Amino acid sequence: MCFYLLALQLFVALVEEQSFARAAARENIAASALSKRIADLESSLKVSLIQAELAKLIAIDGKAVLGIKRHQ
Repeated sequence: MCFYLLALQLFVALVEEQSFARAAARENIAASALSKRIADLESSLKVSLIQAELAKLIAIDGKAVLGIKRHQ
């Protein structure tokens, strides 16, 4: 369960920051480790949560499920 809580915390940071580098810095984790945690979360949930499109991250399903709104 601890894995899921950390992975969800990282996912929220990623959606809010819209950048792997900024989210990783915010959470004090390497960007590659953040990417791996998100990939592991997607794999365990059997759903794609993030789609990188033209250097912009788009949360798929997860944003709606978690009700996250990015402050502009």
